[in-house]
Amino acid sequence: MISPEILENRQYVSGGLQQPYLVLKNALIPEVAEALYQELSGITDWVREDQEAIREVTDKAAVRQADEYRFKRNYIDLNSDDAPPHMRALCAYLRSRECLDWISDVSGRVSNHFRGRAAYFDAGDNISHHNDYYVHHTDDNKTIARTVTFNYYLTRDWKEEWGGNFVWEKPYKKIVPAFNTLVMFLVGPGSMHHVDPVVTEAAMKRLAITGWFLSIRDSDKVRRELDLGYIK
Repeated sequence: MISPEILENRQYVSGGLQQPYLVLKNALIPEVAEALYQELSGITDWVREDQEAIREVTDKAAVRQADEYRFKRNYIDLNSDDAPPHMRALCAYLRSRECLDWISDVSGRVSNHFRGRAAYFDAGDNISHHNDYYVHHTDDNKTIARTVTFNYYLTRDWKEEWGGNFVWEKPYKKIVPAFNTLVMFLVGPGSMHHVDPVVTEAAMKRLAITGWFLSIRDSDKVRRELDLGYIK
């Protein structure tokens, strides 16, 4: 599903992930991008998330440098029974051995699973600053850690003044969501970013598919890596 030109250009992708983020235009095969756009545009039963209250760090996936994390958005899990077929197909591909091996190769991080969701940002929706860092130890001695963030935009003709922009905080850079554009970065304590609020004047739907490639491994094998601030 990812454009063959991108899959074949491993050196460019690998280098871009160190910069500290990578923007890939025309990321998916055009027919796939259009099918996904049509599906997301037609969804009417989004699940609403509206969390304005301060949340404890231990209560949320992302570990933040501040003591608060707020977000407002609509979503559908890619692997849920309610997800349309092309979204489920994308999720299956991102979890495939072919894709996971490619991500592991270009990122230098062990990635053996993917979790994601489709998102629709309405007027006023936003995500406050955070870094996506997440490590969870399960009762059966497994460690689940985010390795690479996957932000894929399906918004057509979006304007910067409408908000909903992806903002990388250090060094500061604002990325306007654009159709069939993928933003990826390595997850770590310093990967701080946010999504600025969508304004009421926005004339288009701000649509995206976002998620994370994960490392799920025996905890004993990754304990030393935790001292680095991320899981390799």
